[in-house]
Amino acid sequence: MMEFNYNNFRHIIHILVCVCLYSNPLTGQSASKNLSWTQVLWVDPMEIGLSVVYEGEINVDGENISSYSISWNDTLGAAANFPSYNRPYELKAVVRDKDSIVGKYTGLSTQMSHCMILTNSKFVELFFWVDLNIFFSNNQKRNGQEHPINEGDSMLPRPPLIGYDLYWMNLNRERKEFLPIKINLLKKDLNIVDGFAEKKILLEGNPDIITLNYINKGALNPDPMPHLGPTYKGVLAKNRYLLNISSGRIRKGNKWIVRRGIRNCCEIDFRVIDPHQNYQTKSGIIYSGKELIRSGRIDMEKFDERVFQVLLNSLPY
Repeated sequence: MMEFNYNNFRHIIHILVCVCLYSNPLTGQSASKNLSWTQVLWVDPMEIGLSVVYEGEINVDGENISSYSISWNDTLGAAANFPSYNRPYELKAVVRDKDSIVGKYTGLSTQMSHCMILTNSKFVELFFWVDLNIFFSNNQKRNGQEHPINEGDSMLPRPPLIGYDLYWMNLNRERKEFLPIKINLLKKDLNIVDGFAEKKILLEGNPDIITLNYINKGALNPDPMPHLGPTYKGVLAKNRYLLNISSGRIRKGNKWIVRRGIRNCCEIDFRVIDPHQNYQTKSGIIYSGKELIRSGRIDMEKFDERVFQVLLNSLPY
């Protein structure tokens, strides 16, 4: 029987401690060369009043489907004195059952705070996120004349960018997204679903949306190529399927970090593959997101990359 050697055991423990302290397990690179880390993208919590009402059944292509209305009251922009009908940001929403998108509000010419649901499922998930109101006007009419509101306020959208700058801004702008709300559609007491009658809900940030942070200590500062160093920040969804448009490979965000490391993931042009969306090839063939995800890899020569959306413009799931 092998005899226990305390000195060898202590030596092994010492080596393991050194490895943990002085190496970066995600990038496989020495901490003396670069510094890489992830952190949850912080979103301020927001309380809303949420209502869900059963509206009856409607016939769609010969099938009776239950109809519901969802409405919400929020205080977005109130602290900066923006009126509810004209503010630079608004809440947008998407509703999903197990197999499909069953309702959504993603912005119209008039701001809305409600949407319809059509589903026979027992449960749905409601996702909210904060996005730009593209019809926001920084002028209000008072006494027949236009006056700027909240001039200089930090919430106002920046001037439009074009080309390369716009691409990188869209790719890395903060994604203000909240945890989903699970709604039981079976309970219909006086047509009020699951007690949602101006029910107070605290929206909290989704911890699966993270920033990828990388500092290259060897880069020039200021750097002539600032998107490559000395500092870089990207935004990624850990539990969504992300397409690398260079290779056609599809993996979940957290698996991309393990496989490629934070530093490399910062520079990959990822697009989100939504299991409930359809994607059309250049020749007109349509594939579901689930089919693409199951394949694990697609031939990018067959697709126009513009059919796949960056995280900022995609629907949460």
